[in-house]
Amino acid sequence: FYSLPPKLINFFARYPPAPFREYSSQPELTTAPNANPFLNNRHPVTNNVHDAIYSSRRQSDLYKLAYKYGIHELLPPCKHNKKFYEAKYEESPRLKG
Repeated sequence: FYSLPPKLINFFARYPPAPFREYSSQPELTTAPNANPFLNNRHPVTNNVHDAIYSSRRQSDLYKLAYKYGIHELLPPCKHNKKFYEAKYEESPRLKG
C-alpha cells in the first residue's frame, strides 16, 4: 500500500476501497455512509445539492494514476459512468467509409 503515490494513499485513507465500502452510483445524502465523493450529493436538512468533493479533473487524475498501478477497479464509480483508455475506444461506434 505504501508503495503507491501519496495522492492515492490520501484518497484511500479518506475513502476506503471497494471491498471495505461500497459507494453509490447515484446521488445520496451527504451523511449517508455510502455517499460517493465523485457525485453531487444532497444535504439532509437544507435539501441543497453539494458539489462533488472531487472535481471531474481530479477524478480523471486519480483514475489515470490508479490505472497506472492496476487498482482502478477499487475507485468509486465516476460521474456519468465516464470511460477511460481501452474501454472508451472499445465501446465507441465505428465510423463507416
